[in-house]
Amino acid sequence: MRSLYENYAIEMKDANGNPSGHFFLNKQGAKDAATEVATTHAPKSAKAMLSENFDNTWDHFDVNKDGLVEITRMP
Repeated sequence: MRSLYENYAIEMKDANGNPSGHFFLNKQGAKDAATEVATTHAPKSAKAMLSENFDNTWDHFDVNKDGLVEITRMP
């Protein structure tokens, strides 16, 4: 989780432009995180696994179709 917050998350801002404490990943951040995990744990099949599964998985979790998924749903 620390890596998600530090390396991939986007923190939303409140109406005054201050950090809100609500963290999300956009599609590119999620793909970057998935690439890190896949290449660490299955380096020989990571590229194929991501190309076959990432877009469908992203679409499943981006239920609002706003391009953001709550960071707590990412693991």
